[in-house]
Amino acid sequence: MANGPITDTGINTELEVLRSRDLVGKLVDSLNLITQPDFNPLLREPRLSNQIKTQLFAFFGVASEKPKIFQSPEEVNSIAISSVLNTMAFSNTKKTRVINISVMTTKPDLSARMANKMAKLYIENQIQFKLDALASATEFLSSRTSCLLYTSPS
Repeated sequence: MANGPITDTGINTELEVLRSRDLVGKLVDSLNLITQPDFNPLLREPRLSNQIKTQLFAFFGVASEKPKIFQSPEEVNSIAISSVLNTMAFSNTKKTRVINISVMTTKPDLSARMANKMAKLYIENQIQFKLDALASATEFLSSRTSCLLYTSPS
């Protein structure tokens, strides 16, 4: 964030950047969270009640309620992103630029890795944003300088 005055709008904007599906998607990809049953429902063991129902239906020769629907990789990735977002919380320490990232999963070491990686991805995102703005400004100034050099009287 810029070093200007601390405003609620500025802080809230940064919190929304952290909550963006794009940034969380990078987290999912970088830590391969799609392979974690906590974030990918296709990897979860069926509940005992569902297993019993399936066995009862099979025993009585009745078709189960609904067939398995296979989801595309994009759908699975979207589900994983939503699941990860549900485990994360972002807050701000009042009157500072400090943003707190907390992650609550069943595995403390995974939670810590996710929070730390999210902070790193956010910082990298901010640096890239500034580099892109600098490149755009440089390109604009270069084209303006070229125009002025070619149109100035000799």
